[in-house]
Amino acid sequence: MKRFRTLTALAVAMFTTAAANAQPTLTAEDALIPRGTSALVDVVFSNAPTSENITGIDLVIRYDSDVATATDVVTAGTATDGWDKAFNVVEDVAAGGIDEIRISMASFDSLDVPVSAIGLQIDFTVADVLVPGVSTPLEFTVAVLNETDVFAAGGTTDGSISIGGTTGTIALSGPSPFNPGGVITVTVTDADLIGDPDFDVTITNSTPDPDEVETVTLTETPVGSGTFIGTITTEH
Repeated sequence: MKRFRTLTALAVAMFTTAAANAQPTLTAEDALIPRGTSALVDVVFSNAPTSENITGIDLVIRYDSDVATATDVVTAGTATDGWDKAFNVVEDVAAGGIDEIRISMASFDSLDVPVSAIGLQIDFTVADVLVPGVSTPLEFTVAVLNETDVFAAGGTTDGSISIGGTTGTIALSGPSPFNPGGVITVTVTDADLIGDPDFDVTITNSTPDPDEVETVTLTETPVGSGTFIGTITTEH
């Protein structure tokens, strides 16, 4: 029994030591932002309790300026709420329109993130483009907490920004009233679907026969427009 208690105490001590030795990490969010709009992208801090005595933060994050532009750093409501901050955007630091945002922060109070929390948010505005699947990585190139180089220690996880999330619309048009033999046009408009192949939509008749279901194939018309059109002929 004594041996069992000794092993249990040893296991608890090892777990506690491992938790105490966990290194701070930073993770950028994978964000989906509708074209031509702005949104806050989270940078999440983990394993940064007050015992780490972190009072200074320096970050550099790179991104494709043809996709997104950083405009602000927001700390309100995050783990660094109330910290002093400064940032600037440096353009064309690498080929292909790569910009970077450089962020420096400081506080008299230590960072208090024992598990995980949003450490700050970066306000990005994305391009107003209709090309599907456009994205940019959010790549850490510097991440220093006090004098600890978290980036060099492999403690950062890059994020991304994708343009999308546009709410689509669907419309039915045709003769009024709908008579037998009449043609109904189904139109779906959704910028997120630009360039997609034909797809089927299901239409359910609500009256007089709620069980009547028809399938219509929609084709992008014209190609690259995000507008998909199909027709169905009524029978009765």
